Amino acid sequence: MNKTSDIVQPSLTKEELNIFLGKCKRDHVTWVSKVTDFVLMGKNDIDPTEVKDHTQCRLGKFLMTKGSESLKDHPDFDYLVNTVHPKLHRLGKEIFELKSRAETSFTREQVQTLHDELLDCSNHIIKLLDNMIR
Repeated sequence: MNKTSDIVQPSLTKEELNIFLGKCKRDHVTWVSKVTDFVLMGKNDIDPTEVKDHTQCRLGKFLMTKGSESLKDHPDFDYLVNTVHPKLHRLGKEIFELKSRAETSFTREQVQTLHDELLDCSNHIIKLLDNMIR
């Protein structure tokens, strides 16, 4: 899914960076949609390998490379890297694990609360990426 050349470019032009961040947004929306379908409709199109930590998706890999150097001075960079992006992945993993268990020791309300938090994080990430693309 993620080509190495899409991730580790040491220096990107503004246009290349914008295109790349657009790809990250598309990946993000697709992943959040899969989690939402899983929560709301029980549709499990999520491969367990897709429920990764925040350093394993296209955006996370990029944020850990020198390719992200041009974004480090952006006022939202630290919040994206250290707070909202890791939280999104933690919530997605927690939702997947709760819903995948054979026993029903979780409540629907717990999953819905986690899902609401995930959607909130998702909206923040989209806004942050949009701000970085400008």
